[in-house]
Amino acid sequence: MEHIYVELASMDARKPLVLASRQVTERGLTKKFIKSLYDSNVVIGSLYDEVYPYHYACISQLNDLVELFKARGCDSIIAIGGGSVVDLAKGVNIAVSNSGNIMDYAGTNTIQKRLKPFIYVSTGHCGGTETSNEAYIENRRFVSDFLFPDVIILDNRMITARTRQRAAEASMVALTAAIESCAVPYNNPMNDLYANVAINFIYENLLGVVKKPGSKTGNLALANAYAMAGISFSNIPPGIVYSLGIAIARDTGLPRGQCMGFLLPLSLEHRVMKNESIRGELLYALLGTEGYCRVPEKDRTSTSITILRQFVNDLGGLLPKSLKEMRVNKYKFEEYARQASEMSMKRVTQKDCMQLLDIAWEGIA
Repeated sequence: MEHIYVELASMDARKPLVLASRQVTERGLTKKFIKSLYDSNVVIGSLYDEVYPYHYACISQLNDLVELFKARGCDSIIAIGGGSVVDLAKGVNIAVSNSGNIMDYAGTNTIQKRLKPFIYVSTGHCGGTETSNEAYIENRRFVSDFLFPDVIILDNRMITARTRQRAAEASMVALTAAIESCAVPYNNPMNDLYANVAINFIYENLLGVVKKPGSKTGNLALANAYAMAGISFSNIPPGIVYSLGIAIARDTGLPRGQCMGFLLPLSLEHRVMKNESIRGELLYALLGTEGYCRVPEKDRTSTSITILRQFVNDLGGLLPKSLKEMRVNKYKFEEYARQASEMSMKRVTQKDCMQLLDIAWEGIA
């Protein structure tokens, strides 16, 4: 964090609005953040740590923060934490950098110019899209490459333990984003690199963190995975699991990770049923070079699915097993399928979405 002042100076900024949640302050993290800036010339314009712990950013709070940003003469934004804190920070940045109603910028690529400098300080408590090019405000999705954080800070002093449930849910969002971003046939090596490391870090560390939530090494590895998955995911249209997970979560209020977790292995099995290939990069990410080479080429797809299904099952009762168990309304399936197809920019069809939803109704045996 001591490097933040250098990063701000490089962007001609020195007076940030700092956003956090009350939980972040209660864990003593805002004090650590402020202390890290003692020897710098950074002036904190305002530290606001009352961000509502909602799944999506609230427009009324956003408007208040826009006024605070202007009244204090701030020139940049720093978000400490994840989820709605980062969504709110991105929303404030859109509003103070553009004219008009912020909802005019909802959708894809409606933001046409660079925003104010934005730094994200991870605490390991993530929603899965903090480092991506998207934000959710009042259930509206904003997508633009100008929404990427300019700087991502991963400092072990700020990475704290979370509940087993939260760790599982955040990891499932990141794992979905990473797997679906390296599943497309037209991907590139740089994207694969980010996605592969994210998959491997989650596979190697999540179960350990679930057993021992206070593991510093495990939590830092997961924080790195979340950061890389968000970056990788932003370079392709969302896949079927991510899109359906968002559609279900927006309608029901259920956590995104729960909606995506059990859908992930089912979606890969569904692809095999349709005789679609699954790139070998998934098995490579899960097992590494030696493990990948030991599996015959003809068995790599089935082995990937088996490993992934077992991994999800090993999380025990932290993730649901079916849409029926989640009490999702079956009559909403067509609407979820339509929303998911639109979000994926037609990368997936409504027919495929409906087929996967029908399979997921009974879910994992």
